[in-house]
Amino acid sequence: MTTVLTIRTGRARRLVPALALAASTALVSGCGADQLIESATEKAAERALEEAAEADGSGDVDIDLDGDDGQVSVTDGDGNEFVAGTGGDLPDDWPESVPVVDGDVITSSSQTVDGERTWAATVVAEGVDDVAVARDLLTGAGFAVVSETNTDTGDGAYAIWAFDDGEYGISLQGAVTDGEGTYIYVVGPAGSF
Repeated sequence: MTTVLTIRTGRARRLVPALALAASTALVSGCGADQLIESATEKAAERALEEAAEADGSGDVDIDLDGDDGQVSVTDGDGNEFVAGTGGDLPDDWPESVPVVDGDVITSSSQTVDGERTWAATVVAEGVDDVAVARDLLTGAGFAVVSETNTDTGDGAYAIWAFDDGEYGISLQGAVTDGEGTYIYVVGPAGSF
């Protein structure tokens, strides 16, 4: 499932989590339903979410719940956009210079706010014994470590890093337990983290 939300400034930004949850619920509730009912439910949910956002002063908001591929998108009249989903792939426009660990993409999102693009992804990798494998991929690609915090829990390890290469800034959290690594990437403009 992919959810895309585009929201303006002020109170409307607080609507993003609520709209994402409502949109996700609408997509899940339509699973397995007759195609006609699913389409009608999808359109009704889109309109209800758009009206709620617009009533909160967001201006013209367009929400697209695409039940076929699980994508949801929201765009406002100012051109701000948020797209998110579960499972599958990194966002289509994920920066090529930002490598991620080899594993399953559990969630991914991208957004544009005031002309600045950011991306996020959660990746789960099997057979990982060292939390630093993701750090090593990024430093090998030319990213400098800006900050680093590591914790060994005895059962595994947890780390938080910030990286920068002059074009992109990255916040990365990683945890490894029992040979499984979970990594949360957030990528933005240089100097973001």
